[in-house]
Amino acid sequence: MRIFTVYEQNLLRKFNFDPYELARNPLYFHTPVEYIIGHAEFCDELFFVTPDTLIPRIETQQLVDIAFNLHTDQKFIKFADVGCGSGCVGITLAKKFFEANINFYAAFIDKSRYALDITRANIINLLSQFEIQIEKDENVFYFNKYPSTIKIIEHDVTCKLKLKGIFDFIVANLPYIPTDRIPYLDYSVKNYEPKIALDGGKDGFQIINKFLLNVRKLTKTVILEVDDTHDERFIIQNYPKLKTLFKFKFVKDCFKKQRFIIAATR
Repeated sequence: MRIFTVYEQNLLRKFNFDPYELARNPLYFHTPVEYIIGHAEFCDELFFVTPDTLIPRIETQQLVDIAFNLHTDQKFIKFADVGCGSGCVGITLAKKFFEANINFYAAFIDKSRYALDITRANIINLLSQFEIQIEKDENVFYFNKYPSTIKIIEHDVTCKLKLKGIFDFIVANLPYIPTDRIPYLDYSVKNYEPKIALDGGKDGFQIINKFLLNVRKLTKTVILEVDDTHDERFIIQNYPKLKTLFKFKFVKDCFKKQRFIIAATR
Protein backbone atom coordinates (compact mmCIF):
# COMPACT_ATOMS: atom_id res chain seq x y z
CA MET A 1 0.00 0.00 0.00
CA ARG A 2 1.24 3.46 -0.87
CA ILE A 3 1.26 6.34 1.56
CA PHE A 4 0.64 9.70 -0.12
CA THR A 5 1.85 12.90 1.52
CA VAL A 6 -0.74 15.50 2.50
CA TYR A 7 0.38 17.62 -0.46
CA GLU A 8 -0.08 14.67 -2.84
CA GLN A 9 -3.51 13.86 -1.37
CA ASN A 10 -4.67 17.44 -1.89
CA LEU A 11 -3.36 17.47 -5.44
CA LEU A 12 -5.12 14.20 -6.28
CA ARG A 13 -8.41 15.44 -4.84
CA LYS A 14 -8.08 18.66 -6.82
CA PHE A 15 -8.28 16.53 -9.97
CA ASN A 16 -11.02 14.25 -8.63
CA PHE A 17 -8.81 11.27 -7.82
CA ASP A 18 -9.42 9.28 -4.64
CA PRO A 19 -6.07 8.98 -2.79
CA TYR A 20 -7.27 6.01 -0.73
CA GLU A 21 -8.35 4.08 -3.80
CA LEU A 22 -5.08 4.79 -5.62
CA ALA A 23 -3.06 3.88 -2.53
CA ARG A 24 -4.38 0.31 -2.77
CA ASN A 25 -3.83 -0.05 -6.51
CA PRO A 26 -0.41 -1.65 -7.34
CA LEU A 27 -0.39 0.18 -10.69
CA TYR A 28 0.13 3.45 -8.83
CA PHE A 29 2.48 2.37 -6.03
CA HIS A 30 5.40 4.30 -7.55
CA THR A 31 3.89 6.49 -10.28
CA PRO A 32 4.59 10.17 -9.61
CA VAL A 33 1.40 11.95 -8.65
CA GLU A 34 2.07 14.54 -11.34
CA TYR A 35 1.87 11.85 -14.03
CA ILE A 36 -1.31 10.44 -12.52
CA ILE A 37 -3.12 13.78 -12.72
CA GLY A 38 -1.26 15.02 -15.81
CA HIS A 39 -0.24 18.29 -14.18
CA ALA A 40 2.63 19.72 -12.12
CA GLU A 41 2.83 22.90 -10.09
CA PHE A 42 5.54 25.40 -11.01
CA CYS A 43 5.74 29.04 -9.95
CA ASP A 44 2.10 29.01 -8.79
CA GLU A 45 0.80 27.66 -12.11
CA LEU A 46 -0.34 24.20 -13.16
CA PHE A 47 1.48 22.84 -16.21
CA PHE A 48 0.52 19.84 -18.30
CA VAL A 49 3.09 17.05 -17.94
CA THR A 50 3.42 13.52 -19.29
CA PRO A 51 6.13 10.84 -19.06
CA ASP A 52 7.67 12.58 -22.10
CA THR A 53 8.52 15.58 -19.91
CA LEU A 54 10.38 15.99 -16.65
CA ILE A 55 8.42 16.97 -13.57
CA PRO A 56 9.55 20.52 -12.70
CA ARG A 57 11.65 20.79 -9.53
CA ILE A 58 11.34 23.52 -6.95
CA GLU A 59 15.00 24.44 -7.53
CA THR A 60 14.26 25.22 -11.17
CA GLN A 61 12.04 28.13 -10.13
CA GLN A 62 15.26 29.90 -9.19
CA LEU A 63 16.46 29.47 -12.78
CA VAL A 64 13.51 31.64 -13.84
CA ASP A 65 14.30 34.28 -11.22
CA ILE A 66 17.96 34.48 -12.22
CA ALA A 67 17.13 34.94 -15.91
CA PHE A 68 14.40 37.50 -15.27
CA ASN A 69 16.31 39.61 -12.75
CA LEU A 70 19.27 39.96 -15.12
CA HIS A 71 17.09 41.53 -17.83
CA THR A 72 14.51 43.82 -16.20
CA ASP A 73 16.10 47.00 -17.58
CA GLN A 74 15.33 46.20 -21.23
CA LYS A 75 12.28 47.06 -23.32
CA PHE A 76 12.65 44.06 -25.62
CA ILE A 77 14.19 40.67 -24.90
CA LYS A 78 15.23 37.92 -27.27
CA PHE A 79 15.63 34.64 -25.44
CA ALA A 80 15.51 30.87 -25.87
CA ASP A 81 14.43 28.04 -23.57
CA VAL A 82 16.57 25.09 -24.68
CA GLY A 83 15.62 21.57 -23.63
CA CYS A 84 12.29 23.14 -22.77
CA GLY A 85 10.37 19.94 -21.93
CA SER A 86 6.97 21.09 -20.68
CA GLY A 87 7.94 24.70 -21.38
CA CYS A 88 7.58 25.67 -17.73
CA VAL A 89 10.70 27.85 -17.60
CA GLY A 90 10.13 29.76 -20.84
CA ILE A 91 6.39 30.21 -20.30
CA THR A 92 6.92 31.51 -16.77
CA LEU A 93 9.53 33.95 -18.11
CA ALA A 94 7.11 35.06 -20.84
CA LYS A 95 4.43 35.80 -18.23
CA LYS A 96 6.90 37.74 -16.08
CA PHE A 97 8.07 39.78 -19.06
CA PHE A 98 4.47 40.54 -20.06
CA GLU A 99 3.66 41.66 -16.51
CA ALA A 100 6.76 43.90 -16.51
CA ASN A 101 5.75 45.44 -19.88
CA ILE A 102 8.78 43.91 -21.58
CA ASN A 103 8.13 42.53 -25.05
CA PHE A 104 10.05 39.55 -26.37
CA TYR A 105 10.91 37.00 -29.01
CA ALA A 106 11.20 33.53 -27.47
CA ALA A 107 12.34 30.26 -29.02
CA PHE A 108 11.31 27.02 -27.28
CA ILE A 109 13.69 24.26 -28.36
CA ASP A 110 13.67 20.51 -27.65
CA LYS A 111 14.64 17.38 -29.57
CA SER A 112 11.50 15.52 -28.45
CA ARG A 113 8.45 16.28 -30.56
CA TYR A 114 6.32 14.70 -27.85
CA ALA A 115 7.68 17.12 -25.27
CA LEU A 116 7.05 19.99 -27.69
CA ASP A 117 3.42 18.89 -27.99
CA ILE A 118 3.15 19.48 -24.23
CA THR A 119 4.98 22.81 -24.54
CA ARG A 120 2.49 23.86 -27.19
CA ALA A 121 -0.49 22.90 -25.01
CA ASN A 122 0.93 24.81 -22.05
CA ILE A 123 1.55 27.93 -24.14
CA ILE A 124 -2.06 27.93 -25.33
CA ASN A 125 -3.43 27.18 -21.87
CA LEU A 126 -1.33 29.54 -19.77
CA LEU A 127 -0.76 32.49 -22.10
CA SER A 128 -4.28 32.80 -23.55
CA GLN A 129 -4.96 35.78 -21.26
CA PHE A 130 -2.52 37.77 -23.40
CA GLU A 131 -4.73 37.32 -26.50
CA ILE A 132 -2.66 34.66 -28.20
CA GLN A 133 -2.83 34.15 -31.96
CA ILE A 134 -1.69 30.81 -33.38
CA GLU A 135 -0.19 30.37 -36.85
CA LYS A 136 -1.49 27.53 -39.02
CA ASP A 137 1.46 25.22 -38.34
CA GLU A 138 0.94 25.72 -34.58
CA ASN A 139 4.65 26.42 -34.10
CA VAL A 140 4.50 30.22 -34.04
CA PHE A 141 2.45 32.29 -31.61
CA TYR A 142 1.72 36.02 -31.71
CA PHE A 143 -0.13 38.20 -29.21
CA ASN A 144 -2.76 40.68 -30.42
CA LYS A 145 -1.96 43.47 -27.96
CA TYR A 146 1.78 42.86 -27.60
CA PRO A 147 4.64 42.91 -30.14
CA SER A 148 5.89 39.56 -28.87
CA THR A 149 6.44 36.20 -30.55
CA ILE A 150 7.02 32.60 -29.48
CA LYS A 151 8.44 30.01 -31.85
CA ILE A 152 8.65 26.24 -31.23
CA ILE A 153 11.67 24.47 -32.74
CA GLU A 154 12.43 20.75 -32.81
CA HIS A 155 16.20 20.35 -32.62
CA ASP A 156 18.94 18.30 -30.93
CA VAL A 157 21.00 20.84 -28.98
CA THR A 158 24.20 18.78 -29.35
CA CYS A 159 24.05 19.69 -33.05
CA LYS A 160 24.70 23.17 -34.39
CA LEU A 161 21.77 25.53 -33.90
CA LYS A 162 20.76 27.69 -36.85
CA LEU A 163 19.10 30.68 -35.24
CA LYS A 164 18.88 34.19 -36.65
CA GLY A 165 20.47 37.04 -34.74
CA ILE A 166 21.97 37.24 -31.27
CA PHE A 167 19.93 36.24 -28.23
CA ASP A 168 20.09 38.30 -25.04
CA PHE A 169 20.14 35.04 -23.14
CA ILE A 170 19.53 31.33 -23.44
CA VAL A 171 18.18 29.43 -20.45
CA ALA A 172 18.74 25.69 -20.40
CA ASN A 173 17.89 22.79 -18.11
CA LEU A 174 19.66 20.02 -20.00
CA PRO A 175 20.42 16.45 -18.85
CA TYR A 176 23.10 16.80 -16.16
CA ILE A 177 23.08 13.63 -14.04
CA PRO A 178 26.20 11.45 -14.48
CA THR A 179 25.33 8.13 -16.15
CA ASP A 180 26.60 5.94 -13.32
CA ARG A 181 24.35 7.75 -10.84
CA ILE A 182 21.11 7.06 -12.75
CA PRO A 183 20.55 3.58 -11.17
CA TYR A 184 20.69 5.16 -7.71
CA LEU A 185 18.02 7.77 -8.33
CA ASP A 186 14.68 7.50 -6.61
CA TYR A 187 12.58 4.68 -8.14
CA SER A 188 9.86 7.11 -9.26
CA VAL A 189 12.46 9.17 -11.12
CA LYS A 190 14.63 6.53 -12.81
CA ASN A 191 11.66 4.35 -13.85
CA TYR A 192 9.12 7.00 -14.83
CA GLU A 193 10.78 10.23 -15.94
CA PRO A 194 12.35 10.37 -19.44
CA LYS A 195 15.93 9.11 -19.31
CA ILE A 196 16.96 11.33 -22.23
CA ALA A 197 16.15 14.32 -20.02
CA LEU A 198 18.19 12.97 -17.08
CA ASP A 199 21.35 11.30 -18.39
CA GLY A 200 24.11 13.84 -19.03
CA GLY A 201 26.81 11.35 -19.93
CA LYS A 202 29.83 10.08 -18.00
CA ASP A 203 30.35 13.21 -15.88
CA GLY A 204 26.93 14.80 -16.42
CA PHE A 205 28.42 17.67 -18.41
CA GLN A 206 29.02 16.18 -21.85
CA ILE A 207 25.77 17.39 -23.40
CA ILE A 208 26.11 20.79 -21.73
CA ASN A 209 29.65 21.16 -23.06
CA LYS A 210 28.56 20.45 -26.65
CA PHE A 211 25.65 22.82 -26.23
CA LEU A 212 27.85 25.67 -24.94
CA LEU A 213 30.28 25.26 -27.81
CA ASN A 214 27.38 25.35 -30.28
CA VAL A 215 25.68 28.49 -28.93
CA ARG A 216 28.60 30.70 -27.89
CA LYS A 217 28.21 32.89 -31.00
CA LEU A 218 24.42 33.04 -30.73
CA THR A 219 23.96 34.63 -27.33
CA LYS A 220 25.36 37.07 -24.81
CA THR A 221 24.58 34.87 -21.82
CA VAL A 222 23.71 31.24 -21.08
CA ILE A 223 21.96 30.41 -17.81
CA LEU A 224 22.18 26.74 -16.88
CA GLU A 225 20.85 24.38 -14.25
CA VAL A 226 23.59 21.84 -13.47
CA ASP A 227 24.60 19.06 -11.10
CA ASP A 228 25.96 20.07 -7.69
CA THR A 229 29.36 18.64 -8.73
CA HIS A 230 29.62 21.10 -11.62
CA ASP A 231 31.49 23.86 -9.81
CA GLU A 232 34.36 26.09 -10.90
CA ARG A 233 37.00 23.51 -10.02
CA PHE A 234 35.19 20.90 -12.11
CA ILE A 235 35.14 23.20 -15.15
CA ILE A 236 38.82 24.12 -14.82
CA GLN A 237 39.93 20.48 -14.48
CA ASN A 238 37.69 18.92 -17.11
CA TYR A 239 36.67 21.63 -19.59
CA PRO A 240 39.45 24.27 -19.56
CA LYS A 241 38.58 25.43 -23.10
CA LEU A 242 35.24 26.72 -21.84
CA LYS A 243 37.04 29.08 -19.44
CA THR A 244 38.61 30.80 -22.46
CA LEU A 245 35.21 31.22 -24.16
CA PHE A 246 32.95 32.15 -21.24
CA LYS A 247 33.12 34.08 -18.00
CA PHE A 248 31.42 31.87 -15.39
CA LYS A 249 29.46 32.73 -12.28
CA PHE A 250 28.30 29.90 -10.00
CA VAL A 251 25.07 30.17 -7.98
CA LYS A 252 23.74 27.94 -5.20
CA ASP A 253 20.12 26.80 -5.00
CA CYS A 254 17.61 27.15 -2.17
CA PHE A 255 19.16 24.08 -0.51
CA LYS A 256 22.64 25.71 -0.49
CA LYS A 257 23.95 23.38 -3.20
CA GLN A 258 25.83 24.44 -6.32
CA ARG A 259 23.07 24.38 -8.97
CA PHE A 260 23.31 27.16 -11.55
CA ILE A 261 25.90 28.57 -13.91
CA ILE A 262 25.69 32.00 -15.56
CA ALA A 263 28.02 31.86 -18.55
CA ALA A 264 28.70 35.20 -20.28
CA THR A 265 30.40 34.98 -23.66
CA ARG A 266 33.82 36.60 -23.85
